[in-house]
Amino acid sequence: MGEPNESEINELTNLTAAEQLDLLAVAKMLNSLSEGGDLETISAVRQVYFAEPKKHLKRNDISLRIKNYALENYCCERTAWKLLERAWMLCAKIRGLRF
Repeated sequence: MGEPNESEINELTNLTAAEQLDLLAVAKMLNSLSEGGDLETISAVRQVYFAEPKKHLKRNDISLRIKNYALENYCCERTAWKLLERAWMLCAKIRGLRF
């Protein structure tokens, strides 16, 4: 599964209720970011987390993807981490988690 959408998430039966709520929060977060025009954050999330969705993550995969994102988008790694942090915080707020 690549980028989640609400109808596909509701059809998945092999997920726990918590996993479904997490994926719904991600879909709502992406919608919220796109409505707000925060295309840079959406781009970072897509390139880091939605790259090769069926491949199991290995050690340092996320860090390497962040380095690649920074190189491809002419920004520093710190900026890439900050963009992802913005997405994490919004997703946690939508999901109702404390942070």
